[in-house]
Amino acid sequence: MSKEACPSYPRYSRDYLTDENVVMMTIEDEGCYNRLMDYCWLEGSIPADLESLSKLCKGTTPSNLVISCFNHPSKDASRLLHPRLEVERKKHSQWVTKSREAGYKSASKRWGFKRKHAGKVGYDLVKATLQPNGNSSSSIAFASASSQNPPTPQRGNGAELGEFFEIFWKAYPRHESKELARKKFVSLKPARELLDSWLTWLAEAAQSEQWQDKSKIPFASTWLNQRRWEGDPPPKPAGKTQESMFDRLEREANNGK
Repeated sequence: MSKEACPSYPRYSRDYLTDENVVMMTIEDEGCYNRLMDYCWLEGSIPADLESLSKLCKGTTPSNLVISCFNHPSKDASRLLHPRLEVERKKHSQWVTKSREAGYKSASKRWGFKRKHAGKVGYDLVKATLQPNGNSSSSIAFASASSQNPPTPQRGNGAELGEFFEIFWKAYPRHESKELARKKFVSLKPARELLDSWLTWLAEAAQSEQWQDKSKIPFASTWLNQRRWEGDPPPKPAGKTQESMFDRLEREANNGK
């Protein structure tokens, strides 16, 4: 499985059960179809030859009706793609990019981070901290090593991880089993950009009706272990005014005074 692949894809029951090809399938066809869709999502494509497809379907050769559903053009003639899965894959990629950008903006507003573009593909991400003498220095910086290629995302180091975890823990709405969460958090070694995307995800989830009930919010260690941030957050109720995670924390802090 690709390291950047989302472990699950959305399943729209109405679309699936009313699809003409699915309606005409036998139960055995549907079993093959669903297995091949899962493999296609995880691997990015499936083999085009019948022998390989039969092995993926546990010895059952998929029918022409099943194979015809995987007709998306591929650069490799020996592989097949699924049109709907390609649409969902693109939507997921766009959501990840949007969340990352929102994380940068949130961090800039909340912690004084600045993202600078100096006519190059790479980026500088700097947090300025005020020193006792009034001078500012950069406590965290990620800079591009090349003006032609973006930098490889870095993992957080030991000194940063403690600070990053406390930021995450303060933002996470269910404060139980902190040490388990800390252990899992440290094992992931998230860099600042990943932490920012988590905070953005949590800010959206906090607006959902589901997360208003603390018992329905997973433990932080579970959320991290299952990589929940790679899927969509629970939807917020229609018509509800969105309150960011940061605004919520400030409101709760003020109410506690």
